[in-house]
Amino acid sequence: MRDASRSSPVFRVVAAAALAVAAVTQLTGCALFAMAAQPFEGKVKPIYKLPDRTTLVVVDDPTGLLSDPGTAGVIAANVKLELENNKAFEKGSVIDPAKLALHMAELGPAGAKVPLVRLARDMGAEQVIGVEVGGVDFNQDPGAYRPSMVVRVKLIDAVSGKRVFPPLDSGEAADVATATRGYPVQSQLFYKAVADDAELETARGMRLLAKRAGRDVARVFTSYQARRPGEPFED
Repeated sequence: MRDASRSSPVFRVVAAAALAVAAVTQLTGCALFAMAAQPFEGKVKPIYKLPDRTTLVVVDDPTGLLSDPGTAGVIAANVKLELENNKAFEKGSVIDPAKLALHMAELGPAGAKVPLVRLARDMGAEQVIGVEVGGVDFNQDPGAYRPSMVVRVKLIDAVSGKRVFPPLDSGEAADVATATRGYPVQSQLFYKAVADDAELETARGMRLLAKRAGRDVARVFTSYQARRPGEPFED
């Protein structure tokens, strides 16, 4: 599958999303968008207000950084959950990632080359949030680790076929990487002790990190409650 706003195809990992539906801070690499995310009346404003339309979320893992394909579904499911919890829509909605997984299974191997816009239209969506996994690091230290993930986010209008966020113009986007690859979002958990079963602990950490990444992606597009002074930090 490929982003309709670019010519090169990207490999997409979504087939196992149906298994994962149960299931930081944002890096504002550009000062233009960073200024938008300021607290107001106990809430933080969105970087870009999501239009009130039917929305599809598609997660790409082009280099296979997510060891379990179902992790992509965890990210997508938590984007949906956070948008709904913060009432991002009045009339719009987010399509269940499990439905996309079924559609991808029907498409088979050919689905990897289907453009995002066509996927959105196939699913009855008017816009698509594309999330590309760019980095995963467990930052291992003796006796502890700190999982982190970086993704690139785009919003594409499925009706016009054009990308609406971030701007394609590098001047408006504040840097070339954001204009060409998408808006960067970094998610990070606090340090966690390494358990005896390192493999099991890594899988658990990856799932928690995916949930955090989904939440942080959604917060690019919707206001959310800021942490109040004195409240405990997450994790």
